[in-house]
Parts: sequence; structure tokens; C-alpha cells
Amino acid sequence: MRARNISLGGMLCVTDDVLAYGVKVMVHMVLPALGGGTSCLMVVRWHKDGDVGLQFGSLRAKQVWALNQYFVSLDKPEED
Repeated sequence: MRARNISLGGMLCVTDDVLAYGVKVMVHMVLPALGGGTSCLMVVRWHKDGDVGLQFGSLRAKQVWALNQYFVSLDKPEED
């Protein structure tokens, strides 16, 4: 499974697996602000044509902070 986009509410992933609505999955994310990876429980909200919509369960404060740091880094222009 690979993330296509992400927000504080959840993520859109590409997968060959068929995941039923309501199934809980453990997802591992690499967030630079945490210096590595973190895992969180997510719930399948929809699945269609190889895409799956996942909703975050309870994120810890540190995970929310790290996600926001990642989003801020996307808005910064690249340096030469």
C-alpha cells in the first residue's frame, strides 16, 4: 500500500488488496520530524479501482505535530 495524498483526517492509498469498509488497518508512516517512522490505526472508509480511503483513528499529539511539520515543508519553495 502506498499513500497518494494525506491530510490530518486520513489518506488516499493505492493498493492491490481489497479492503472492506470498516476494516481497521495498522499503517506505518515515515515522518521526518519524528526522525523515523510511526504507526497508527486507520479505518477503511471506501475502496474503488485500486484506491482506498483511510481515516485516522486517534492520533497522538506528537503524530499530529509531525504531520503538520510535513505539510509546512511541502509549502516551502525548494532551495538551490
